[in-house]
Amino acid sequence: MNNLKKIGLTALAGSLVASSAYAGALSVSGSAGVKYQSKSGSAGTAQTFTVSVTGGAPGLGLSINSPTGYEVSLDGNTYLGNLMIPDDGLGDVPSTTVYVRLTSSASNGATGDITLLAGSYNETIATGSGTVN
Repeated sequence: MNNLKKIGLTALAGSLVASSAYAGALSVSGSAGVKYQSKSGSAGTAQTFTVSVTGGAPGLGLSINSPTGYEVSLDGNTYLGNLMIPDDGLGDVPSTTVYVRLTSSASNGATGDITLLAGSYNETIATGSGTVN
C-alpha cells in the first residue's frame, strides 16, 4: 500500500515547520525556512529538516530527491540533487538532518517538492518560491 501525504507548512515564529509521522514508518520534522534566497551565481543559505524511518523495507533505505534549482546534503558541505541514505538492514534509518538550499544556477521563483521515498512510504515537502537576487 502506498502511503502518500503532502506535508503542510505552518508559520511558526518566523519559520515554516514541516511535520508528519506514520506509526512505524517515515517521520519528518523541522524548520523548512520562511523562504529560500540566494545571490545570482551563488548557492543559497541552507535550511534543515530531520527525517527517520522505522519499520521500512529492509535494504531499500531512504531516497531524497530535490526539485530543479534546489540541492540537498547530509553534512552541509557536499550538495547533490538526490541522496540515498542506507538503512540498517532491518528497514530503519536513524534520525538524520538534511540540508536544503538553492543551487548557484537557480532561477528566481524556483519551486517544487522535495520527495522522500522509503519503500512504500512517501512524503513531500514543498519548497515554496525561491528568491534569486
